[in-house]
Amino acid sequence: EVQNTFSLPEEMEIMLVIALGYPAESVVIEDVTEQGKIEYWRDEKGIHYVPKRKIRDLIINY
Repeated sequence: EVQNTFSLPEEMEIMLVIALGYPAESVVIEDVTEQGKIEYWRDEKGIHYVPKRKIRDLIINY
């Protein structure tokens, strides 16, 4: 699709694509609550909140 959009010849191989621009929305990464809720949500201003687990909660120590 990128090759067609920019009319690049077939012999040119696309090896990397970098997206540039401004985000379409505001996103806040936050820790998962003690209740363990992982649902995304938006506040009254439309800010998108994304809960993430901490790495120490994902790694099992033997």
